[in-house]
Amino acid sequence: MELINKYDLPVDVVFFHGSSTISDSDFMLLPPNNTGIIQEKGRKKNLDKVFFTMDKGTANIYAGRSLNQNGGIKKIFRVIPIGEIYKINDLTFCANAAFIELINY
Repeated sequence: MELINKYDLPVDVVFFHGSSTISDSDFMLLPPNNTGIIQEKGRKKNLDKVFFTMDKGTANIYAGRSLNQNGGIKKIFRVIPIGEIYKINDLTFCANAAFIELINY
């Protein structure tokens, strides 16, 4: 995990998160150690982080995985990270929490 300087990101960067279990009225994405809910089967690390991507297609894939595993309705959210942002790989980032806005079903 690489700590990202927020000021090095493009001003118009948009992050996305895909899920099928987050309510339309939720405005925050909190990590499993706060909610007690683990979306990904077998997830054992980074339980204090929320994950997001700059690629809407990747968020759509994760929403589909959530739908297949948990049911619900596939949804894509715009993400505004809270706290430090870490880069996991070219497509995946994480932070301590995030504000979210539903943008697509």
